[in-house]
Amino acid sequence: MTIGAGDGRQHDNVEHSNECSICGSEYDEDAGGLKGYFGICPVTFCEWCLSSLMDMLEQLRETDMKTEEEIRERLEAIEEDERLGYPPAAVQINAPLALIQTSLGTERDTLKWVLSGGE
Repeated sequence: MTIGAGDGRQHDNVEHSNECSICGSEYDEDAGGLKGYFGICPVTFCEWCLSSLMDMLEQLRETDMKTEEEIRERLEAIEEDERLGYPPAAVQINAPLALIQTSLGTERDTLKWVLSGGE
C-alpha cells in the first residue's frame, strides 16, 4: 500500500525504494508492507518493521501524560502509605519492604519534582 503525504497530495515525482527503510529487506505489498512519507521524505517499510513501529506507537500511547490532578492524587496515595512511615528496612533483613520503601520514596520525590516545575 502507498500512502500520500500529510497534505493529501501524492508526490509522484519521488520514487520509493523497494527496500525497507529500516532493515533493508525487500518490500512486499502483499505481505503487508507500506510505502509512504515522513513529512516529505519517502519511506518504505517491510511488514515486520511496520508491525514493530505500530507496536511502539501503541506503547507510547499507553504512557499518556498525567494531569496535575492525577499527579496530586497519586502523590497523596503514596504519602498515605503506612510503609513509608516504618523505619527504613534493610535489604538483608526485609528485602520486599526495602524495595517498596525505595520505590515509593523515589516515586514520591519524582512527583514532587514534577509539580515544582523541575526545580
